[in-house]
Amino acid sequence: MITPEDCTPDLPTGHSTARGTYSENLEDREIWILAYASDRKYYPQSSDACQALPAMAADGQWETTLFFGGAGERPDIVATVADPDSEASQVFEDWLRTGCATGAFPGFSELPDGLVEMDAITVQAAAPTSEPISLPLCSENVVDDSGIYCTEDGSGDTTILAVEPPRNVARIRIDMATKATDFGDSLWEVEAYSPNTGETNLVTGGEACASSSQNDSNCQECFADKAIDGDMDTRWGSDWYDPQWLQIDLPDPQVVDCIVLNWEDAYAAQYCVTVTEPDTAEPGPTTCPYQANTDEETIVRLIQAESEAVNCEEISIIQAIFADGATVRDIVNEEEWNDPSARYSTLFENVDFRDVTLSDILPAGPGITGDVAYYSSGNEGQYRVDSGEWQSFINKSSLDPSTPYGSDHWTLNRNDAGCWVITEFTFNAGHIPFPP
Repeated sequence: MITPEDCTPDLPTGHSTARGTYSENLEDREIWILAYASDRKYYPQSSDACQALPAMAADGQWETTLFFGGAGERPDIVATVADPDSEASQVFEDWLRTGCATGAFPGFSELPDGLVEMDAITVQAAAPTSEPISLPLCSENVVDDSGIYCTEDGSGDTTILAVEPPRNVARIRIDMATKATDFGDSLWEVEAYSPNTGETNLVTGGEACASSSQNDSNCQECFADKAIDGDMDTRWGSDWYDPQWLQIDLPDPQVVDCIVLNWEDAYAAQYCVTVTEPDTAEPGPTTCPYQANTDEETIVRLIQAESEAVNCEEISIIQAIFADGATVRDIVNEEEWNDPSARYSTLFENVDFRDVTLSDILPAGPGITGDVAYYSSGNEGQYRVDSGEWQSFINKSSLDPSTPYGSDHWTLNRNDAGCWVITEFTFNAGHIPFPP
């Protein structure tokens, strides 16, 4: 499969001469230089389209003219070889002659048979610049062996990440620590590609969830799934605070070698991208879950994680933040559960959530006292039952404005390992005193 070097430095725009060397024995084969453009199509290059010439090659040197590339268009390059009587050579020659006669050169979404990608090739632009152009992947934009790419200097626009080496991926997660603007974080589209599937965007048909989503006059229905709907006119947008995250589960695990982040004007300055392989064994925690620098920060993270679990239907998060045998209680409906994992698993069977956030996470009563902590919060988001219509809910810091008690009541304790865990979670409880 011919794959574009998406992370190579850009070729110069305008009509340029590209030349280079090759170390393979061509054995009477032809060199075809292909430009791979932002529309994800291939365009064969030739010094004379009317004569349908491949690149000129002799004595380890090759040269051709790059006619593709105008203002703002900087295509990547793929160097290939083919036998003169192969399907690929015949198709390219016919395409060039037809383009010469009509002035139309439509790109190739799929390449014809008979091409072999060249190895050990160097490329140099002779005009308008003699600066050498190197082909190795951009080292600063690489998801490495650890499965993680991080930057503290995000620049927005379109960011292309090479996954080296390509690996089987089930999930892509973007953790955005610091936003670059006064707004939130926003992505038009997240794309993933494979050397095995060409231009097929592997996230299409997957599932997306996020730490928060906008649905107001600034951005209506800017939910997480808008980042994988294939529409560059829709986007995901977060609330206007740090940190945020966006998580995408591919419909099926696929080998991925390239990830594309199409940022909106509101982008993240500091963020990490993590790819997760399917059925990866979760290592035992070496630190407490959601551990932060202070007890207060750790507790807030633990409580926020409950909304993350709900948005993404992640039982593993519930297991991490709740103590064994913890109590979950619904005051209004007078229901109680003593197995959080079982309770949430049953809930997720027929109820979907999105854009669930916990607000005003604040100490209640004495707050932290030794190994016990009391906190309250409000909540809001959307849910649907049995794939029906989405409905909104909102329970702010209290159901009765005259009382300081939040709708959600959280009791946390340190366990034997010294980690904070949730031991009681009571919701629909804004009308009762807390702590009792």
